[in-house]
Amino acid sequence: MLTVVLIILLVVAWVLYKNKKPKNCPPGPVNIPLVGRAFAMNQNHPEKAFVEWQRQYGPLYSVKMGPSLVVVISDPALLREAFNKPASTGRMAGPVLEMLGVQRGLILSVG
Repeated sequence: MLTVVLIILLVVAWVLYKNKKPKNCPPGPVNIPLVGRAFAMNQNHPEKAFVEWQRQYGPLYSVKMGPSLVVVISDPALLREAFNKPASTGRMAGPVLEMLGVQRGLILSVG
């Protein structure tokens, strides 16, 4: 019995830890552990949720979609400013391709 309770507590602690946002992350809606906000949105009109979040949190907010944390920029001026910086442009190299040294080529090109 004690082992089952301990395992449940460890799983709950792990889920809460994985659901935590980074400190420098923009504000956003509270996430549902493991699934984020994907199932809380209207499946027929998901854009309405994004419009509501923009009204509530401003032009820059973060939302968890499944296991991925997504930062949404809904202001054209902010978007232009972000993509003019080299740090925010390009493609993320996958860890497997990076290990193999495959970072160039037509399919994986950045430009």
